[in-house]
Amino acid sequence: MFAYAYLNLFKRIPLNVYVIAFICKTFIYKIVVGLHRGKGVNIDKENCSERLYKQGNEFYEKGEWRTAIWYYDQSIELDPANYKAYYNRALAKACMENYDDALKDLEKVVELKENFAETYYLRGLCYEYKGVLNEAIKEYNEALSRNPDFRDAQNRKESCENKVQKNNKTNSFETIEDAKTLEKEGKYNEALDLLEKALKQQPDSFQLLYYRRRLLEKVEAPFIHEICGLEELKELFKRLVVYPLRHSQHPVYKSVIAKTSKGILLYGPPGCGKTMFTKNLAREEGIDLCEIVLSDVLNLYVGESEKRLTEAFNKAKEVARGGKPVILFIDEVDALGFSRTLAREATESYFSQSLIATFLRLFNELEEIPNLIIVGATNRPWTVDDALRRPGRLGSAIAYCPPPDEKTREELFRLYAKDTPGYERLDFKKLAGATKWFSGDDIRCVCRDVHFQIAKETIDKHCNVHAKTEDYLKCTATKTPQVKCWLRLVAKTHQEGKIEEYEMDERLKKDISDFCKSELVIHDEPQMLENKYVT
Repeated sequence: MFAYAYLNLFKRIPLNVYVIAFICKTFIYKIVVGLHRGKGVNIDKENCSERLYKQGNEFYEKGEWRTAIWYYDQSIELDPANYKAYYNRALAKACMENYDDALKDLEKVVELKENFAETYYLRGLCYEYKGVLNEAIKEYNEALSRNPDFRDAQNRKESCENKVQKNNKTNSFETIEDAKTLEKEGKYNEALDLLEKALKQQPDSFQLLYYRRRLLEKVEAPFIHEICGLEELKELFKRLVVYPLRHSQHPVYKSVIAKTSKGILLYGPPGCGKTMFTKNLAREEGIDLCEIVLSDVLNLYVGESEKRLTEAFNKAKEVARGGKPVILFIDEVDALGFSRTLAREATESYFSQSLIATFLRLFNELEEIPNLIIVGATNRPWTVDDALRRPGRLGSAIAYCPPPDEKTREELFRLYAKDTPGYERLDFKKLAGATKWFSGDDIRCVCRDVHFQIAKETIDKHCNVHAKTEDYLKCTATKTPQVKCWLRLVAKTHQEGKIEEYEMDERLKKDISDFCKSELVIHDEPQMLENKYVT
């Protein structure tokens, strides 16, 4: 007690001799302790450490952090397991903006007392003041996992998340502006590289994902002349999409009746050209294509999907208000506009109803923008909500994209096999006749596999190898056409009463009828189905 009473006398020492007094305190303390040890007195180190710790707290409360740190040092020297001394020393260091040393002390506190929530909170503060916001958020989450009622940690976490979101928006905007500059200069690959680097830092940035998608469409989209068949669909597009967009200021399209059409819906088997057709047509006609990709929109967190969907619509409207004709393309639209009736049956009503309500609201806001039209694509039109399929929304035209007929399949083989050695000797009519129910994607896959096989043989044999018709026929025998699987599903769904008769295009009914005749069996009642679809 003598040593501590003596030390407290130095509180009254004038400031000009404070440093000398500080050194004397250390010296006298060590002499006293040494004398006690020499006499064999058993000093209770833990109690002594605790008294030093409390003395340090008194100086900390006065704002004398250096002196407080000295007492905490002495406390830790006597009792290295005193986690409170480490913690308070970290506090004092943080007050002096020495965040790195404070984090080292807090690391020791974690070792000594892992579940001390305040430790993670203080670490979060240190990272936040250093500007490392993502690490700060992680520490606040650690604090909340140990104490869910820690309101300060919750508030600081939300504050950091808001800062990160704001910074990301600013950085995203700057990156997109730089990418647009490169795009104007024709440096598409450099612009894409810039976006990819930014996405590594901000993988969830909707703005970056959206602009990269638009840039990829300009770089990678094939030309319109590569679309084989679909003549009726081309005519429909020109009448309902191309002309209204390109001539939106014409008096004919300014009339009230013309404003009631805002979208069309394409449906059909997978791989039959719905997506490629829309993208190619937009590029050929000089129409801006804004695509909504499900992976960029759908999110597990409540309200986030609706927010991202709204951002996508706003981006399209922003481009349209600049005077450009715009197609807002939504592939797999049934995922965004899933039928609320079917959703209730599947116990997914809340998510679907909230998203579809947002979708419908955004649709209604497009009525005053004449140079923007929505095109939706799906393999399951009967699962799209009725409100979306009505005329005035996507129901202005619900168009069936049929599988390629024999003439179109021949054109597709000529298109995809033209770079393969032996192309001139192929019997394209025979290949087209042998690939009924093959989609455009199936034919492309066949041509690609044969091309790779010929390339391998050419390298292995060190001579030129040419493809033969039999090579293609052999490859087609190993493929299962996607169209068959889709028609089988549609027939089954219709038989179960999930598809109404009026929802089926006449050409679709004929395709199912022909499919049933060729397959002979679907669900143990082939004759009934065959009769049902005979036209």
